[in-house]
Amino acid sequence: DGFSSSAKLIFMVIMSGGAFNVLVETGALQVLIAKVVAKFGNKEAIFIPLLLLVFAAIATTQSVTVFIGFTPVMMTRAMGFDSITGAALPLLGGAIGFSTGTLNTSTTIVAQKIAELPLYSGIQYRFFCFFVFWIFTSIALIRYARKVKSNPASSPMYELDKLRNDEDVDASHASSLTPRKLLVLLTLIGSLVVLVWGCVTRGWDLP
Repeated sequence: DGFSSSAKLIFMVIMSGGAFNVLVETGALQVLIAKVVAKFGNKEAIFIPLLLLVFAAIATTQSVTVFIGFTPVMMTRAMGFDSITGAALPLLGGAIGFSTGTLNTSTTIVAQKIAELPLYSGIQYRFFCFFVFWIFTSIALIRYARKVKSNPASSPMYELDKLRNDEDVDASHASSLTPRKLLVLLTLIGSLVVLVWGCVTRGWDLP
């Protein structure tokens, strides 16, 4: 009975999760992340906040767990940082987007539906929290990364990182941003914009 009465919410979560998996399989998100790393990799004051923002923006629709495979450990180590910095980028960035729940269907929308609130109501406050979390997380991670870069031995991962093989880098993430992948990213952005606009201004709801 519980599953039957919640079928609309259950199918919404299944569909949104499946759609995001299709998006990941296109490789568009991996290319976007690789482009950011290639362009700003030697400028941690730009690179870290920007990559955190990319992960945070994507995680407004999904949980943090989908980002484990995106962890750019080898990239950050090549820039003089440690593997903790590499792991922190997708995990902390994802946590920013997921915890603020700006656009998340499986948390925010489900909760608002149960509470009988208008869908996506309060989105301005959630966006405010999103940027506050992003700013403070960026500052903390930049400070840590710079400390490790100036003194690698200060990293808790120093000995283990020395044992790693740098040849394990996945070169598939460095492919080019083709028109098809660009359209995939634009489709994601456009879909979210239309979804929020419809729910906030046109009264869209679950059937």
